Amino acid sequence: MQRLAIFVLAALVAVGCGGGDNGPPGSTRLPGSSTTTAPTTSTTTVESAVEEAYLAYWEMGERLLQDPDPDDPEILSRTTGRLRAEMIESLTTLRAQGRRVRYGPRYGHHVLSVSVESDVAEVVDCLVDDGEVIDVRTERRVSGGLLTVRHRTTMVREAGAWKASEAAQDGTWEGVSRCDG
Repeated sequence: MQRLAIFVLAALVAVGCGGGDNGPPGSTRLPGSSTTTAPTTSTTTVESAVEEAYLAYWEMGERLLQDPDPDDPEILSRTTGRLRAEMIESLTTLRAQGRRVRYGPRYGHHVLSVSVESDVAEVVDCLVDDGEVIDVRTERRVSGGLLTVRHRTTMVREAGAWKASEAAQDGTWEGVSRCDG
């Protein structure tokens, strides 16, 4: 289990190690919470709602990777389909292995685009991942590295709520990048 942050995206993550003080342009670490992006310019309320739901999905995922709980009820409200199954499986595995993820100061998202067609949307995101997989008992680092990952996540509207349903990595770079190669 090498990269966990993207656990939901293809096993959601490629966990990293590293230090520094800045993520990609537009990323922000909120005091006392996980990292999220500064709002992007959306042309419609629907796009804004999709982006908000997408970032809430990541905040939930980041929280659960730090304290794995595959039974957390928020999973049902933020995910659906294959992505939900992958998230639950990854969290179950992490917990069984006695591991968790610890994020560093470079971790952050930058939403590149949101496109919506009826009840399906695609979010393209640039994630700088400096997370580390940690052994809970010893607090020692198991794996990590500093990576930048471009994600494409499909969001679907179910009963009026936008949920993450599928995700894939669309590019990976060592270190900090702008997700453009």
